[in-house]
Amino acid sequence: MPRHKEGEANIESIIMIANNDDQVKPETAPPKTPCEPRKTRRQLAPEEFFARYDVGVPGLVQCIVTNGSSGNSNYHTWKKPEEDFAAFAVKQSNKSQRAYFSMAAYDPAMGVSTFKGRTAKNAMYFKSFWLDIDVLNCVDKDGVAYTHGTPESTYPDHESAVRGLASFIKATGVRVSDLVSTGSGGLQVYFCLDAAITKTEWLPRALALRALATNHGLKIDAPCTTNPAQIMRAPGSFHNKTANLVVAYRLREELYTLEEFDKLVGYVPGTETPTITGLGNPPSYALRMGINGDVVGPLPKYSYMQAAEKCGAMRLAAHRNGRDTPYPVWYLAARAAALSIEGREYAHEISSGHEDYDRAETDK
Repeated sequence: MPRHKEGEANIESIIMIANNDDQVKPETAPPKTPCEPRKTRRQLAPEEFFARYDVGVPGLVQCIVTNGSSGNSNYHTWKKPEEDFAAFAVKQSNKSQRAYFSMAAYDPAMGVSTFKGRTAKNAMYFKSFWLDIDVLNCVDKDGVAYTHGTPESTYPDHESAVRGLASFIKATGVRVSDLVSTGSGGLQVYFCLDAAITKTEWLPRALALRALATNHGLKIDAPCTTNPAQIMRAPGSFHNKTANLVVAYRLREELYTLEEFDKLVGYVPGTETPTITGLGNPPSYALRMGINGDVVGPLPKYSYMQAAEKCGAMRLAAHRNGRDTPYPVWYLAARAAALSIEGREYAHEISSGHEDYDRAETDK
């Protein structure tokens, strides 16, 4: 049983700022009358949430990821092309205490299965962008304190995370589509489009969103935002450590057009992606830029999978999801994968086949 629905009162402050006309005035929106009541948050039923994040490209599929026999979240259940994604997602995520859903849609002909296929290379279409905000200090279902992440890339607690997101909304004027309270104190923030886009269209805009958040000091799991194979917590499931319910809220009913989202994050199609200025927090798993950073400048973005096409060691390290990879080789490969554009989830993917794989230890 969930201990409580954490964050109810604090999330209200985000809604108040997100709906404050003094902060954001869309050019096409009619002015409000003095007697019109202020909007408040709207909690969503899981099926209503999932309906919005159905990529909806005919013939392509999304998945729900739950615990496998090892206890790790690596068991993929793929919907059939003709199935309704929202009903499928609710049914599958309710089977497990911990459940995630895929943000991208995949071609089943590419070999998707229970333990493989959800890769950055295979991800094809998207309908949203997202930010993942973690908290450092958590309490499990037995009342025992534990930590998650590092102080550099997380907020101390839920209240600090809420204040950080509220400050970001106030400073940038962004309108959040949906907000998910993860059950541990963390938040997941979504911006949903009115139509699916390709990975080529999606990636530079995801990089622009990451730069916008980081440059304004919002502490996010940066690789999560730009990982095409990313999975996110499923509303209606429970957090595995706290036993709290994962709850979704709607902040903005209107879906974004691509042009509106470009304006939101300051992305100009055909131009270089905005750079991270360093005014905010360093991205999760990023190398700390010390004195050498003054010489070599920002790290270039690269793809582990593209590099592995030329590098036999990287290719062998990822073979069979690391089932046969020696520890010293795996350590380097996992770090390289986490720092690539495929990101942390891909680092987990190429580690999950080994008999000693443990998600928490890999994160550390």
